[in-house]
This record gives sequence, structure tokens and C-alpha cells, in this order.
Amino acid sequence: SFNYEEFHFFKHKIKLDATHFSFLTYKPKRSNINEFRGAVILRSDINWRGNIRSKEVKTLLDRHYDLLLDYTGGDNLYKQLILSKIKASLKVGRTHENTALYDFMIDVPREDVRIFDNELLRYLAILGVWEDDEK
Repeated sequence: SFNYEEFHFFKHKIKLDATHFSFLTYKPKRSNINEFRGAVILRSDINWRGNIRSKEVKTLLDRHYDLLLDYTGGDNLYKQLILSKIKASLKVGRTHENTALYDFMIDVPREDVRIFDNELLRYLAILGVWEDDEK
């Protein structure tokens, strides 16, 4: 499962507050344990045509994001569908994923979230879209 505490490092470094980010988590089926923060999309929320039934998820998909980060590992059709529907200026994923879904990819193991974040921040600085005030 995803360690949300690791995300706080990135959130602190890039100076995000709660109104400037959203979590969307895909789960194959509903469970009694809700370890997720933010919206959860279930397999049953997607019909056979690929339409999203969840109002909460539709609201997220209607927004435009500056940056989409995919921390997940593995590839499946549901994830591909969701990534294709999300509107973002820059979509960042991992190199072993479906390359057509991302604008930029970073090659680090799935469990190395902190390294992924540091590499992303380094590239955002190189691209001139982020500056580290702590230097």
C-alpha cells in the first residue's frame, strides 16, 4: 500500500497546501478497510464503455491539474483509462509503465518514493518550473 507520509516530503518541498492536490486511488473491489485519503474509484465505478459512474471521481476528472504524479506500480486497463481521462499539463510516471500515458518518466523502483520525489524535483528545477528555496 502507498505510504502517504512519504508524500508529505514532496508536499513540503514544493510548498503545496491541502487545496492544491488531490488523491485518487483505484481499488478492484470495496473493502472494509479504508486506508486511502481522497477519492477511491472501484472497478464497479467504471461501466463496460469506460464511463465513470462515481460523482466524486467525475469531479476530479473535470478539473485541470498542473502536475499528475502516478506513484503506482504495474499497469492495468483501469489505470490506463483513468490516466487517459485526467487533464494535466504534465503527467509523470515510471519508466516500466505504458509510455504513451505520460509526458515524463522516472526510472526508480516502486518502493523508492523519496528517490522518485527527489528526481522529479530535480527535473522540475531543470525545466525551470520549480525553484528550491531551501538551497
